[in-house]
Amino acid sequence: MFIDIGNTNTKIFNDTGLVVSFATKSVSADQFVCHINNEKIFISSVVPSVLERLEKELKSLNKKYKVIDANSGFSFSAPYEDMGVDRLLAIEGALTLAHSSCAIVDSGSAITVELIIYRNGKAFLESGIIIPGFSLSLKSLNDYTAQLPLISPSMPNDFMGKNTNEAMNNGVCYSIVRGVEGIIDAVKAKMDLDDLKLFVTGGDGLLFKDLASKDFAYVDDLMFRGLKNIANKEVER
Repeated sequence: MFIDIGNTNTKIFNDTGLVVSFATKSVSADQFVCHINNEKIFISSVVPSVLERLEKELKSLNKKYKVIDANSGFSFSAPYEDMGVDRLLAIEGALTLAHSSCAIVDSGSAITVELIIYRNGKAFLESGIIIPGFSLSLKSLNDYTAQLPLISPSMPNDFMGKNTNEAMNNGVCYSIVRGVEGIIDAVKAKMDLDDLKLFVTGGDGLLFKDLASKDFAYVDDLMFRGLKNIANKEVER
């Protein structure tokens, strides 16, 4: 069994895929317990307070569990230690699908972009960026201006908007996606990379893919693939 505690959603998986998803901000111990069985539980979390509550509940039930963190057996080398486990697992998931240099975009509350380079048959995390996601960017326009409304991101009809809502939505959506694509192009040119596989995942991953001019492969369960791969390595130890 696998539990992924994200900033927006918390998801429970079994070996075949997603079992249930609920909002992280309102998650309760009872929601976890009713889906837990006697299998060892592998957990990833970017929300320490929720993880703390879950661990307390699992200990009270005498359940076996393992928290996956940056010290777990990932299939690549990373240049720094304070990297979020969500980013690490997205990369791990991508490496179960491609054994070559790739860029991984995780489009959620924040958007992360990771660049994996293969050298002598081994994968290395070369670099990455973190920027506000679609919804967070639109929310900031509402929070920090007097009259701009709060809207949700959607697929634009055109590059330019014909009213305030469209102008906000189109501007945020296209500036984010084309900005990310521009950074990928710049990195490819700088590092002389001819072939770079592109992956996108996350709650807004499909919107990102639809907006992109490049051929991104959308994989909705990339983090689960990574979490499952790390769990399998832990079992084999």
